[in-house]
Amino acid sequence: MYWQYVALNNFGKEVAGSFHGTRKDARALMQDQGWIVIKLFPEWDVFWKELFYRQKIDHKILADMLKNLAGMLEVGLSMNEILENLTETTGHNSVRMALARMRNDLNKGYLLWEAMKRCGAFGPMAISCVSAGEESGNLPEVLRSLASTFEFTDEVKKKIWGAVAYPLGLCGLISAASVIISVKLVPALRDFLPAASMDKMSVKLFLWYCHLVQYHWYVFAVVPLIAVMFFWYWHRFHADIFFKCLYKIPVLGPLVKEMQLSLYFLNLYTYQKSGITIKDSIGYIHAHQSNYISRMFLKCLNGIDHGLCFWEAVKQEQEIPKVVYQNIRRGEIQGKYEEYFRHIHGYFKTRTEEATRTLIPILQPAFILIGGVMIMFLIGTFIVPIYTNLNSMMNGMF
Repeated sequence: MYWQYVALNNFGKEVAGSFHGTRKDARALMQDQGWIVIKLFPEWDVFWKELFYRQKIDHKILADMLKNLAGMLEVGLSMNEILENLTETTGHNSVRMALARMRNDLNKGYLLWEAMKRCGAFGPMAISCVSAGEESGNLPEVLRSLASTFEFTDEVKKKIWGAVAYPLGLCGLISAASVIISVKLVPALRDFLPAASMDKMSVKLFLWYCHLVQYHWYVFAVVPLIAVMFFWYWHRFHADIFFKCLYKIPVLGPLVKEMQLSLYFLNLYTYQKSGITIKDSIGYIHAHQSNYISRMFLKCLNGIDHGLCFWEAVKQEQEIPKVVYQNIRRGEIQGKYEEYFRHIHGYFKTRTEEATRTLIPILQPAFILIGGVMIMFLIGTFIVPIYTNLNSMMNGMF
């Protein structure tokens, strides 16, 4: 939710703005910067628009729209002409509606970033960057940087779904097969099991599972729900512990961490392109995309306030890789923060691509192996004893 605030900064100057997140996070962010909160109230008009009128627009579509917007700005078209052209050429109804609302607000005298905010189709990062880009006169370049961010986010989502789609599908098939076997096959053939097999632990375990599926199926609906709620609780209220444990998982942990670092420095690069200071950029990223990585960099602001260079403050955070502060140090010496932020993003992006290529070939055979073990367990525990028993009853006819 968006919150409108009025506060006194460290120099006693009154500042006003908006924040996206919870009320608690808004207060915490301003207190961390040493500001005194005077007013903090929700922007209800934006909230209701997001709740009822917002239609989710795919990041790839947003990226294409922002690149077209940047290109038309560079050839000298007015913003109204650009939005009119984009409205005519887009094939997506949600984009058309968002552009129509933006045109209407621009005609009322709103700035572009205000129109983007009011239409509800753009996130806080896009709004703050466009606001800075309009103020600095560097809007086309800012829009292209934003488009790169949206494209990378879309690429990350596709990689994640590509990695988990096959395992999830295989798990679904195995689960469906186990239900059919438990409900249809086992009750029909259970009486053919030899008495000697009934005392085996593997058979008891298998029959207990089949009984659970037949008569207590709701357990399989409740347990995943509890697991999801537990996951959400730890992710929401104990995020630091959650991510520390997650990062220690072999292969998966480093992949998640490096993916977050890559996205973080792409966002930092985009904010820097917009003309926003390092301190403000770190604060904006934490406010709009709070996670364990953003909290680590937020701690660096205390070091900067105590006279440390940015790279020195980053170096104090032991969980941040050395390559990060080494590149930041070079960027600080050469006065090229943007360039080195882009280098760090590229470094972690390459590593995540390599890890993803390694992980997917491992996952698919692993799940096939798990499925094979389950089938062998079924055959050895249930099918073979029944076949042996029927064979002896029919004098070797089987």
